[in-house]
Amino acid sequence: MVNVRFKPHPFFIERAKASQERYDLIDAVFDGDGRYAMKKLKKKENRVCLFCGKSKPEVNFKSDAHLVSNHIGNTSLFSDFECHTCNLKFGKLEDDLAKFLGISKALAKLYQNKPEGYKGRHLSAHARSYLGNSLLILAPKDIKQEENKLVIRYTKNPYKPISVYKSLLKFSLSILPREEVKQNLPRALDFLADKLNATRGAYLSRYLLPFDRMSPLCIMVFKKKKGNDLLPTYIISFYLGNNIINLPLLLHEKDAFRNEEVEIILPPPYFFDERYLQEPVVDYGLRDFCSPQKVNDEVEELLLTLSEDFQHQLTTYDPVTNTTALRSLDGTPIHHLTIMKEGVNIDPKILASFTKD
Repeated sequence: MVNVRFKPHPFFIERAKASQERYDLIDAVFDGDGRYAMKKLKKKENRVCLFCGKSKPEVNFKSDAHLVSNHIGNTSLFSDFECHTCNLKFGKLEDDLAKFLGISKALAKLYQNKPEGYKGRHLSAHARSYLGNSLLILAPKDIKQEENKLVIRYTKNPYKPISVYKSLLKFSLSILPREEVKQNLPRALDFLADKLNATRGAYLSRYLLPFDRMSPLCIMVFKKKKGNDLLPTYIISFYLGNNIINLPLLLHEKDAFRNEEVEIILPPPYFFDERYLQEPVVDYGLRDFCSPQKVNDEVEELLLTLSEDFQHQLTTYDPVTNTTALRSLDGTPIHHLTIMKEGVNIDPKILASFTKD
């Protein structure tokens, strides 16, 4: 059981009650968790790959694999049970996960100390907005202004749903105890190794927060209370910036549902920072990610809440007079809105060059 106290978002109190009646939160992993520190890793000659079952000299462990991808905010969680070959294979899946997360992944870095290395690009083929390593420039055609919030509309890069699911499934198996995975989740390992095909059941659900409310990396493990309950034994929740993704793990040996109707009870968004409890949350519901076909031209809307703290940092720039002034958004139409990483200084004239008609 986990001692950290989380609170459910008030929009999902009934969902929290249903989840807590049937599931226990048994683990929560944050970036910096000492259980997965580099100093805890086995020597490379003693390692066995969880995913292919091989060891040296058949495979090598020349790189210390991340427990979960550094694409999603992991800087200090490592594993000693993933060989170099499997690490390269799973890295290709993570590219699709990054595309599915869209610009949220890069936007998160505007609120952190280190740049992510995201190549600057326009938000869609015809957008006037621009996202780079240290700044986001929003054009009026790509935003909708409503009182104390802005809605940003953009097009994601193409991604394969099955690769998104497999990437998160691999992270899930990495978090669970090794013996549990070997004894009760061999079908999940076969599915990752492309030895088991499925036409349905790769379910993920997703909540989306405003992009200026970035949750630190956290992975929660929920386990059902009664072994004979017709529910997935585990549900894994991933807190990835402003994305919260739930993965109901349907491949457990004790979850042989046969012809019975399986029930999926999703956990709500949980937070330990009460500021997040006041923010709007979009619920995208449950979706099957079994398809290997690329999803093209998926449009997503992100919300930016214009809090008092945010507005106190606003500065306007007039390229005609080359002057700046502090001000808040009082309903005046926005020509362009630029958000920069803290500590970054860019000549306003250079910014103006991005926004010329």
